[in-house]
Amino acid sequence: MPPPSATGDVKSRRRLGLGLIALGVLANPWVLGMLLAPDGSLDGEARIALVFLFDVFCALSGLALAWSRPAVWFRDFIPNKIVGTIAIGAVSAAIIGTWWGISGYRGAHHHTMDMSHMEPPTAEQRQWADDFVGRCWDSARRHGWFNFETAKADGFELQWSDREHYVKHDFVFDDKILDPDRPEFLMYRETPRGNVLLGFMFFTRKIEERGPQPGGSLTPWHYHPWNGRGYCAEGGILPVSRPDDQGHCGRGERVSRSAEMLHVWFVDHPLGPYADAMLFPDSSTVVEPTMIHPMVVHFAIALVLVAVFLDLLGVVARRPSLHGAAFINLIGAGVFSIAAVAAGMVAEVRLLIAPDVHQILDTHKLLGFSSCAGILVLLGWRVARRGAFPARAAGVVYLTLSLLIAVAIGTAGFIGSQLVYGNGLAVNAIDRQALERLERAIPGGTSQLDPGLATPRTHVHGH
Repeated sequence: MPPPSATGDVKSRRRLGLGLIALGVLANPWVLGMLLAPDGSLDGEARIALVFLFDVFCALSGLALAWSRPAVWFRDFIPNKIVGTIAIGAVSAAIIGTWWGISGYRGAHHHTMDMSHMEPPTAEQRQWADDFVGRCWDSARRHGWFNFETAKADGFELQWSDREHYVKHDFVFDDKILDPDRPEFLMYRETPRGNVLLGFMFFTRKIEERGPQPGGSLTPWHYHPWNGRGYCAEGGILPVSRPDDQGHCGRGERVSRSAEMLHVWFVDHPLGPYADAMLFPDSSTVVEPTMIHPMVVHFAIALVLVAVFLDLLGVVARRPSLHGAAFINLIGAGVFSIAAVAAGMVAEVRLLIAPDVHQILDTHKLLGFSSCAGILVLLGWRVARRGAFPARAAGVVYLTLSLLIAVAIGTAGFIGSQLVYGNGLAVNAIDRQALERLERAIPGGTSQLDPGLATPRTHVHGH
């Protein structure tokens, strides 16, 4: 029987752990926003991410203190408290970074226009959509907007809180819409050769106006919802600032969404010339995050297949040593499967994914998540038995589950290869080549196009 002091220490640690879990659950941005912010929202990306990081750290630390069995396991693996605290912090940062990347991407880039109810485009709508890209290109050439300095001299200036959209105030507030000679925005990309014009962006004249679609479902307008404080917009459509702490705007009026907009791309956008997704994701890191998933996922696939094969061979040959080797491979499979799922989620939010390809990706993700969960179940089962293979009927159940997981992860790998080799997903060279083709079409990289230069062949829908 443990001494009273030891029992008291356990109770105190458990109470502290429960308190930390409660703090992590309650001290979240929504609760803090209602308590501290006048409009009920906590503004600022860095501030919100930091609050979430604190929440998750408290919750995981409390869980480690309050739950005795995992706490013992944790101390066995990481006996040093400082190292343990660093490990919990690293896990918390990974969770928050992944979650924030996904939520931030979806908030800014998800499709806000439901096109499912629209009929397939007619021949006239297809022709209009293809001709309009050429008309916009011709307008940019005639006005000299392929030259960045000319565009600035014409009154296009960088939109507030933006890096790629250059707006002309007069065009935003005129009565024109879808006029190739009066685009509300020019989209430029900074390259080693200077700012290159990627395309136009058109705006509606009022925030509640629906954009016209002479190209039918081929020309989808979209808008961006702005949660929390929203923005202050001049004329209700052009963002110029954020509201103050009381939600008031010094200039313009407060809005919770953007006006509808339509992109027209001059580069070969993988999703078409009217795609709403920006073509070139930012990449400021030394190691591109999209490259991590293929680096680790193959280890997970190979290790789990080897583990299943060794267990099968151990049953047939009745060799316990083979089951021991299988357990070692299973440990590695568990580690790499978690890393593969996390890296895949990070990669997803940085990729350009067409709707039909997204359906394939969803199947890939479902099989990947299921495989990861199954591997962790197998690993937990073996850890509970100290690495030993289950006996008798339990061994049959274990082997059956192992084979199902092997099939699932193998299928996930096959679909992953289809996504890359069949659909070109995550092939960044396509984006680079599109930009290089456009740069080669512009003498000097950013100078005005030669008036005699032929308009490049536009994307032809349905071919």
